[in-house]
Amino acid sequence: MNKSDALARRKEAPSLGPPITTADLFGPKVKKAVLKKTATSLTTLAPLGVGLIGVAGCVILSATGFWVITGVTGIVVGAGCWAFNYFVRGSTIEAEHVSRMTQIMKQQNAERVALLRDQIERCRTIPDAEEYVDQGLRQYDNVDAQMQALQELLEMKLQQGELTHSRIVGTAQQLALSIMDNLRIMASTLAAIRAAKPDVINWGLEQLSRQEKLSASDEVQKRELETRKRLRDEALAEANRLADGNEEFITALIQATVDLGKMRPGGSTELESDVAMQQLRMVTARCATYGNQRVTIDVGGNQ
Repeated sequence: MNKSDALARRKEAPSLGPPITTADLFGPKVKKAVLKKTATSLTTLAPLGVGLIGVAGCVILSATGFWVITGVTGIVVGAGCWAFNYFVRGSTIEAEHVSRMTQIMKQQNAERVALLRDQIERCRTIPDAEEYVDQGLRQYDNVDAQMQALQELLEMKLQQGELTHSRIVGTAQQLALSIMDNLRIMASTLAAIRAAKPDVINWGLEQLSRQEKLSASDEVQKRELETRKRLRDEALAEANRLADGNEEFITALIQATVDLGKMRPGGSTELESDVAMQQLRMVTARCATYGNQRVTIDVGGNQ
């Protein structure tokens, strides 16, 4: 996909709402969604509506047998429908919700990384950045290929739409997005020093070093050049840290895929998938915070 196509698709695509994360696939948020779904379903609201009409009839027209029966029946049927949906069909509704959230997450992630490859490639002309650009592009392709491999493997091992299937895919999607976010930070960090040309900095410092005595303006120039050099060194060190750290997270994604590939049909399948999913969640959390750290270098070059 070229840049113009990606821009057009982003412009035409409908809003997918707030970003979906792994928190939307587990725990309280899922339970809340199931409760809302069952409480607002037509099978719950319709009988309750009839029951409320019966209650209103009792209040307005005085309590008669017809209105009492209508009110009680509607409320009991409505409450019964909710209880059936929540306690009996709850797991099915939960799986449908998680599957829907996973699909939205996948679309959101695709939108967020649509232009990333071009952003990384444009950093190639920055002095000393080519190594990180090549590493970043390899990581981009590795993550994309690994997610396809994981998806194909899960389709063989688990039923699509199954709760475990959706949660593993969603967690892996979140990890992949965190890796891509680290690449995005790397690209923006490198782009920020595009104008900090090392030949200009080194030439200026060399010229100043040849002078026997520096004037006040020369001292200012030297300080600014040294600051520029420090900022450039910090940016390159940060790019290196992000690229190297991503290797660990990509390995974790591959390891999770390998572990899932070892699952055998039987009673241990769910347990094995849960273990792999928990490992993915821990790595995803670590990867998400990794990009917020930063390398700093003082003027003397000490980290």
